[in-house]
Amino acid sequence: MVKDNDIDEARIIPQHRVSPIATVSLRESFKMFPMTEERIVDSPYCITQISCNASDSVKSEPIIDDKIYGVKVHKDISVNVFELNYTIKVNDGYASNPLNNNGIKKILSDLETAEIVDAPVESLKVLIKDPKFGKLSGIDDEIFHATLISEKCDDRERKIVADYKVNELLIKKNNWQYRVLNCRELISRKEELNEDIKNYLISWRGKTGISLRSPVKIAQRLAREHFRDYRMIKTYGTGQEDRLVLLGIGR
Repeated sequence: MVKDNDIDEARIIPQHRVSPIATVSLRESFKMFPMTEERIVDSPYCITQISCNASDSVKSEPIIDDKIYGVKVHKDISVNVFELNYTIKVNDGYASNPLNNNGIKKILSDLETAEIVDAPVESLKVLIKDPKFGKLSGIDDEIFHATLISEKCDDRERKIVADYKVNELLIKKNNWQYRVLNCRELISRKEELNEDIKNYLISWRGKTGISLRSPVKIAQRLAREHFRDYRMIKTYGTGQEDRLVLLGIGR
């Protein structure tokens, strides 16, 4: 937990902000990033990887239900489990297993078969078509690959995450853990395919100030144009030993 004196002593990182998604809901992730065109390069969004798992126990009718002494005994309790480890399969610019309307319907149908309402996303990679990223960064590209990772919230993040009704069930089922999807990487697709050099627009690889690169305008664009209703903007500073300290959160 961050102490008040850590915040008081922290030096703000003026040129960088962090943009997370304020939910780890699988259903909401599909709503945010559906593939709407057949060719990958024509679609505003294309999920390339996504992983999550969820489980729920199903109780049988009690074999003992003693209302006098308050005893209940259940046997044969079953556990429903849903796991998703999706990776896109590409052939000549087209996905053979696209997460378009039909692909999303298939996965959500499987989720319902497991009798699970929603599942918490653990990691997500999505291609975003946005020429503005290129203009802001001076990169000649319009397709960018974002990597988002589920992580536990800071105490101040909890208030924002708790505001979203869709998160109530996920928090309850996940041992009351409040989580967000932090954007850990953003890179142009052309640069990603370059084996020699990797120039990331966003790169966040550790707990120190030197490990964080997330320019303000890039983070704001990502939040407002692409994360929309679930946007957050976090301001970090550096404290003792260059460790990151969360100073503020906005939307």
